[in-house]
Amino acid sequence: MMAIRRACLGVLLLLCAACAREEAPAAVAEDEPVAPPPAELTPTISIQRAALEELANSGVTGEVVANPTVDQIDVVLEVRGAPPQREIIARVERGPCTELGGEVAPLQRITVDEVGAGRSVTRVRTRPEALLDGQHVVAVYAAAANLDETEPLACGALPPA
Repeated sequence: MMAIRRACLGVLLLLCAACAREEAPAAVAEDEPVAPPPAELTPTISIQRAALEELANSGVTGEVVANPTVDQIDVVLEVRGAPPQREIIARVERGPCTELGGEVAPLQRITVDEVGAGRSVTRVRTRPEALLDGQHVVAVYAAAANLDETEPLACGALPPA
């Protein structure tokens, strides 16, 4: 009986030793780089930035940031140097800034604060390539009844995507 116990114990020890020799799956280190998704799944449109340049010695400058997705563009407009406590109107127009070609999309009005700064965010529902083609600008105006008869205060060309 003792011989059978020893034989069973020996077999059990051999099985344990064999299991211990199997390699465990390799763990992935947290700092190990992850492969990027395939190119067909990554968007090719990136955030576009443009400076708003002063026109007609208005003192108004700023920045336009266009954040495109598949079927819309979020346009963030920041102005500086505008007349305090006034309302500013902005719109996307055909361009260049020297030959504005009419409104393509209105942007949210900006209420300028006491130091002449203001900000708006507008979602424009259109394909990004329709506006981010190098042929459009953002023009900024003082609020007026007829913008087509008003000189813009500042303008910035939207770069192509």
